[in-house]
Amino acid sequence: AVNRQGEVRYCFPVNSSGDPALDEQARLFVARCRFPAAAAQAEEKSEPLIWGIAAVEWGNDVAASGRAQKGNAPP
Repeated sequence: AVNRQGEVRYCFPVNSSGDPALDEQARLFVARCRFPAAAAQAEEKSEPLIWGIAAVEWGNDVAASGRAQKGNAPP
């Protein structure tokens, strides 16, 4: 859940990676994120917390497979 100032106030895993240490790293990463604050006019009408889902992907399936082609090397 994110408050009106854009701070993450609640963060917990819905699914596990199978590794508690990775799950905690993902939770801490999301908990440290900041989002744009609500506009002053919107604050009066908005809920105190906005709930959402952040997906964190782990593993080799996240990166492109194969060798980098000449001229396409990562920076």
